[in-house]
Amino acid sequence: MTGPEKASSCSAPGKGASCTYCASDSAAASIPISDGEGKSGAEALKDRIKRRRLFEVGGGLMLVLAGGLSRGMIPAEVIPSIMLVMGMIIAGYPIVQAGIKAALKLRLDINFLMTAAVVGGLAIGEWSEAAAVVILFAIAEMLEDFSLDRSRRAIEKLMELAPSVALVIRDNTEVEVPVADLQIGDTVLIKPGVSVPVDGTIVSGRSSLNLAAITGESMPVSCRTGDRALSGGINGEGSLIVKVSKKPDEFTINRIISLVQKAQEEKPRIHTIVERFAAYYTPIVVVLAAATAVIPPILFDGAWNTWIYRALAMLLISCPCALVISTPVTIVSALANAARRGVLVKGGAFLESLWRTAVFAMDKTGTLTGSELSVRKLYPVNGATSDGLLRRAATVESHSEHHIGRAILDHARSRKVEFGTPNNFASYPGRGASAEVDDQEVFVGKHDLFEELGICDESIHPLLKEVEASAGTTVMVGSRKKLDGVISVADNPRPEAAETLQRLKDAGVEHIALLTGDNRRVGMAVGRSIGCDAVHAGLLPENKVEIVKDLRSKYGMVVMVGDGVNDAPALGAADIGIAVGGAGSDAALETADIILMGDRIDRLPWLLRLSRRTHRLIIMNIVAAIGIKTGFLALAVTGLATLWMAVFADMGVTLLVVFNGMRALRK
Repeated sequence: MTGPEKASSCSAPGKGASCTYCASDSAAASIPISDGEGKSGAEALKDRIKRRRLFEVGGGLMLVLAGGLSRGMIPAEVIPSIMLVMGMIIAGYPIVQAGIKAALKLRLDINFLMTAAVVGGLAIGEWSEAAAVVILFAIAEMLEDFSLDRSRRAIEKLMELAPSVALVIRDNTEVEVPVADLQIGDTVLIKPGVSVPVDGTIVSGRSSLNLAAITGESMPVSCRTGDRALSGGINGEGSLIVKVSKKPDEFTINRIISLVQKAQEEKPRIHTIVERFAAYYTPIVVVLAAATAVIPPILFDGAWNTWIYRALAMLLISCPCALVISTPVTIVSALANAARRGVLVKGGAFLESLWRTAVFAMDKTGTLTGSELSVRKLYPVNGATSDGLLRRAATVESHSEHHIGRAILDHARSRKVEFGTPNNFASYPGRGASAEVDDQEVFVGKHDLFEELGICDESIHPLLKEVEASAGTTVMVGSRKKLDGVISVADNPRPEAAETLQRLKDAGVEHIALLTGDNRRVGMAVGRSIGCDAVHAGLLPENKVEIVKDLRSKYGMVVMVGDGVNDAPALGAADIGIAVGGAGSDAALETADIILMGDRIDRLPWLLRLSRRTHRLIIMNIVAAIGIKTGFLALAVTGLATLWMAVFADMGVTLLVVFNGMRALRK
């Protein structure tokens, strides 16, 4: 839309959005999405404006066609001329209006260039061509808006998953409260078939949640009292009462929407290069057009009308709209494609550059192996019982979010071993945890932690070797006075892990390294079975950072893939950090650059293909924009390009790159 409703034709739809070069505020060329406030009123206004513009362009087209066809057919030549002028005014007044505003601000945007070309065409008597220019430009502009709206709507669907109100239970009464006003601790009723408005813990009810929009998984997940509910999920057959655990702006769906909005503002390196080129392109072509208009008539006795006409054709194709929009429309389409498949990319720069990586560093537990670990066996010592050992370990781990801790808790529940609430809980990243249990400080963790604290008993070493020889992970339990025993925990490679790694190698990844805090026997067993090129075991979080840096020095760009909780330092140190199973994980949402919201590592090869396809489409768009415009500039100088052909050169190539970029929306 041109005119008061839209500042520039080479822009993404939306108030104030414009082509990077043409923008008065130098804003990035992006495709903005609504903030969700007043959406229905804004959408209704936008629809009315579009319908009005459609009638204007349609009426202008009919008048121009009637005027052009009737020239020479009726005696009064003034009537066709009046029809042409009326058609141009009806269809082109927003263009002229925006062009005048651009001229007053000394800005060479497409509206100014189009207005200058039309006025010039009228001045030299090319009324029919001037009218054709206006109509073609207006039609092409509407098509561009329609195309860009598709990319924007693909992301705006996320907005529909965030309800604006929630049913809060207060004094045994259901009260409708705006989601933005909810407080931590509120209890919310979620009826069957409605979208979950909050993040929280289910305190009553049993149902299933469809998390397809969050994780990309189509199968609903069963849930019951004690499970976590994520905003954006769709409740199934039962009613749920959920206790709010986060502030509204921290709800999963709200954070995803915020991250997607910010992602559009991130400029890939190639887009920055295009912007720099565009900043010089238009002024140079405008100067060449001016020289074309005056030099031949003055120095070589050329015909003024002929050379002005050629200069006007050059002027029409001097705006770099197609070039500047070639990158954003492709990136936004790719981001939308990824988002609706449960892959959250926090910036176009990460998606556009992922294809260049040569090495993947991958965490083991929860990434290459299943997130569901299981306790194999309990080894109580020093008079402890199996249930006593499990109870003390489960009490400490009840405040931990680590996979091993969850496995111990699940085992305790399955054996109906009751455990309490720990006091003074402390975490030792990569090593274990401690808390007060039965008025004693109890430690649960790796052998290294107990050695460091000086409370390891050498008599336990043969038992540790026995457990590790069976590819199990050892978890020691004890106080400063004595050891209670060892818990053997095991995980198995994901069924899709080996195939995923092979597909990454087939896609050109040179080196895949497994990084684990587990012992070397376990790491090597898993690494060999799934096809890793190297295994780095016994690592603390800071050791993983060192490995990432070492891999970068050997191979170049490094992608780190982890579970987003214990691998935060390594995710941050890598060129691109990818978190697996990040739905609801604060660490993943904060640290990783790309988040696989579902527990699906088999998305990695697809993501790599999407990155390569996105880069390929961007290059195609840039080559098309520069090549076609250069060709038409040559035709304009030689007099082989008409004004209406110049419009096709400008708006036609813009539509071409938009449609081509939107191919990134496909699977």
